[in-house]
Amino acid sequence: MIVITCIKPETLRRILQRGEATLELTSHQNVSAAEELRPGDIVFLARENEEDLRRGVEGIVVRVERVNVDYVRTDSPHEDEWEKKRARIRVSFIKTAKVNQVARGRVLTANVDTTDHFVIG
Repeated sequence: MIVITCIKPETLRRILQRGEATLELTSHQNVSAAEELRPGDIVFLARENEEDLRRGVEGIVVRVERVNVDYVRTDSPHEDEWEKKRARIRVSFIKTAKVNQVARGRVLTANVDTTDHFVIG
């Protein structure tokens, strides 16, 4: 399944508590992954970045309810571009899981094993 990385611990906790959330993604890797998603797809959300994703990393499995990829204007004095690509994904919680195997390609994918507990550090 496709992996979305670098999700903040408080966002993972919010999904666990509420059962759903809308994620706003701006990293190239995550936006590229979002472009591949359709409602009903199953995704693994992880706190770790792409380089640190390996066997045993914990995260949560979610179902994609909605996905929208677009451009937003920015007027930040620290950026040289006017537009930034972003993805907004509405997800619903399915189960906690641990990475079993990672595959790196245009998008990051992983096989996961579901668990009954989850530690967000």
